[in-house]
Amino acid sequence: MEQSFLYVLIKVLASIIIFAVIIIGLNRALSSLEKKGIISSIIKKRIATVTASIIGVLVLLIIVYELSYHVIFLYLFLIIFAVSVASAYPILNNFYAYYTIMNTRQVISGVYFSIGKIRGRVKNVGYLYTQLLLDDGSLLYIPNNYMLKKPFRIYRGYGKIRARINLMAQAPVNVETIANKIEEEIRRNFRHLSTDSEISVIIDKVEESNISFIVEVEYVSGEIREKIVNNFIASIYDSLYEYSPTIEILRK
Repeated sequence: MEQSFLYVLIKVLASIIIFAVIIIGLNRALSSLEKKGIISSIIKKRIATVTASIIGVLVLLIIVYELSYHVIFLYLFLIIFAVSVASAYPILNNFYAYYTIMNTRQVISGVYFSIGKIRGRVKNVGYLYTQLLLDDGSLLYIPNNYMLKKPFRIYRGYGKIRARINLMAQAPVNVETIANKIEEEIRRNFRHLSTDSEISVIIDKVEESNISFIVEVEYVSGEIREKIVNNFIASIYDSLYEYSPTIEILRK
């Protein structure tokens, strides 16, 4: 009896180890594909989660099958499993809500939305929590199941900033490269952008040591315009400080 149970226990542990090895190998392979740009982070998460769920169910069935030869241990396992599921219900609920949110294809990283009295830009949708960047720059973690309890609103366009950016260039530079850098840095540092915000960077004037651009940026936010403009100016200064930028906010 003891030898038989020991044999069953070894097979169960072997199944768990094989499961862990497969998951680790899969995650490494998916991370490699993501770095190469073959798949996106969202696809990576979905493949990893679905595969882990399938393999986990198979391992669970193997454990139940092996323990069925020892009724006492099977009952003990089922009791522990039931208690674990009950205690983990909030986590499982958030985990289920994650798939519901992702299937809507609306609440994704970068969009600006409101739910209840909360409003801000989505920084990341995790398996359990949605990370929200508020207008004041602070981060808020919202449980995913809360997202299913109340209606939310997606903001597409809210306002526009038009500015002239003057830069000092001491040596010959590629003007188009600087224009692309301005757009990239605005997208990276200006926190009031959504994923579909429009940014226009047009070359205004090129002289020996002076280059100017006309920039138009569409933003989404519930803050007053003065704070948004200050955030925009700060994002430009931080990214182009080597060119001694001067920024003039133009009228629409």
